[in-house]
Amino acid sequence: MFSADIEEDSDGKLFAWASTWHSNERVLPMSKADLLALPAALASFNGFYTTSGKFTLMNPLRNLMVVAAAAPAILAALVWALVRFIRRRRRSHAAAMR
Repeated sequence: MFSADIEEDSDGKLFAWASTWHSNERVLPMSKADLLALPAALASFNGFYTTSGKFTLMNPLRNLMVVAAAAPAILAALVWALVRFIRRRRRSHAAAMR
């Protein structure tokens, strides 16, 4: 199942993410050349984000799932680094007190 939004201006530049005002938006109708290029653009889609010719394809749900999966690993690394920092600081403070 596909859905589509026009998120480009007439020059082919993408609007800012979640922008609500699209001045000078690209026209909706696709030319015959656009329709013929669509299968190749879909075939080159990597499942996350791809720009192919006039098409920009993205899967925001999959991108969000990757971020959600990476967040616990990043959080664990930060906690590990903090614990290590505190232990080193305590050791150096204890050595200075001797």
